Amino acid sequence: MKFRVLLIDDDETLCEVIQLGLERLGGFEVGFATDGKSGILMAKKGNPDVILLDVCMPKMNGIEVLKALKSQYPLSQIPVIMLSG
Repeated sequence: MKFRVLLIDDDETLCEVIQLGLERLGGFEVGFATDGKSGILMAKKGNPDVILLDVCMPKMNGIEVLKALKSQYPLSQIPVIMLSG
């Protein structure tokens, strides 16, 4: 069984690097979204075990995404780790 990680960050290159690194470690299945709205949709469909969420993003920042996630069950039960460059 793989640990499902959802990365939400507007830097696609960074997402790809993190995805590659975690998948090479083994035991991780990593998906990513490059904007907040897509990230919320992916969280609904993918049921991740944890979300890595960038604070600074255009249009919908990480705090707004976090509030949206935490206002909806069962998304509110997913642990979120906030990232900042």
